[in-house]
Amino acid sequence: METYNEAIRFSNSDIMPLNRDVKATKRRFYSNNGNSFSQAGSEIRIPISGNFLLSNKDVSLIFATAFNVGTAGTTCLTDFSLFAQFQQIRIESAGAILEQIDEPGVLYNTMSQWNWGVSDITKNNGRQMSMQDLPVVGTGVLNKPGEALVAGAKYASLPLSELMGIFSGDKCVPLMGTAGLTLILTLASSGARAVYSVADASTTTVSDIYVTATCIEAGPEYERALAAVKSGNQYNEVSILMKTAKRYIGSVATGAQTNAQIQINDRSKSALGVWAVGRTTTDIPLLTAYSSSSSTFITYVNHCMVINGSNFPSAQINTLGELHEESVKVANDYRKQCPDNWQQGGLVNRLTITDGAGGEATATGATCCLAVNLCKDNYNDKMFGTGYDLSTSNSPNVLQVSYTPAAASTITVWVLAQALLHINGLGMFSTEI
Repeated sequence: METYNEAIRFSNSDIMPLNRDVKATKRRFYSNNGNSFSQAGSEIRIPISGNFLLSNKDVSLIFATAFNVGTAGTTCLTDFSLFAQFQQIRIESAGAILEQIDEPGVLYNTMSQWNWGVSDITKNNGRQMSMQDLPVVGTGVLNKPGEALVAGAKYASLPLSELMGIFSGDKCVPLMGTAGLTLILTLASSGARAVYSVADASTTTVSDIYVTATCIEAGPEYERALAAVKSGNQYNEVSILMKTAKRYIGSVATGAQTNAQIQINDRSKSALGVWAVGRTTTDIPLLTAYSSSSSTFITYVNHCMVINGSNFPSAQINTLGELHEESVKVANDYRKQCPDNWQQGGLVNRLTITDGAGGEATATGATCCLAVNLCKDNYNDKMFGTGYDLSTSNSPNVLQVSYTPAAASTITVWVLAQALLHINGLGMFSTEI
């Protein structure tokens, strides 16, 4: 028993190996269904398994991307970040979906503009070919293009631990005695993946793709303690607290909109908030548009969430100042668990929030994102249930928005929520959201 106490500590379902008993190695996990992908909708499957704990802050996706020229002279630029290469990123185990992020590029790109600091530009350009220039000194306007994609392969690294909850939860993920995890990436359409100088048959290709992660071998003492904890509580499982995002889509017609309502049929037990992006519908598939990094709510009037017939906040958000405050609050709270310091930063300014900077879907276009904070305990990453419980809602919930789109538009809304990743005594994974 004395050795047991020295080797581990545990509290409820939280157990950690003692540092001196740990061996940590960096490992690669490769795609098992091919090595080169270019067709929209193609799935890339990367199994991650072994007798170790998967580090919860150190998982990255490495790949080479190349531009295949259709018409001579056509150029191709990264649309803020290479997360836009993928239409969907999900994690499965034994066929069960544990986490799924739809349009990860749009979510990551717009949210990053609200919580990156200036120093993050250089760091992220180095690892994922992201935007290269500092905001314009006089106006603060962002120039969003990343590096040019070329015919020869260029390698990049996407920090999955800054987007996926399973890879950034409050504990490492013990894979011993389980079927492991499978990372599945679905390629986006050409118009979403990059920005071309002209619309033609040019494409981009992803190849030599793999995941790197720090894998912790905790030893037999830890494994026995893990098994004891799984069998020592009423649920026969261990749980990891994480955050995730669920997407909903609504359409808004041209012209003045009063209380346009986007239905959110979400039943999360702990919703931290919502994050909404507005784009002209025809821009989304356009090859020449910055459709993954721009968002506008032209002639913005107000917005709020309506839950069970009540407004949140009770007085609708109706000024750019409050819009900015709410968006920063939600972005920072959602990203707080990530390894970088998301409590500082924010590249957007008042001109970038409104539509006065280069128009929609352009290199210097606006990034006006609407957010509603539903946290009861902001920045608390240790307790499940700090968000609003939507699971008991007895009527459809809606995001209510008043603004004046210049053309038919699509509003994409993510509900940002806490979730619990469960691992039972038989090594089966499940997710509670």
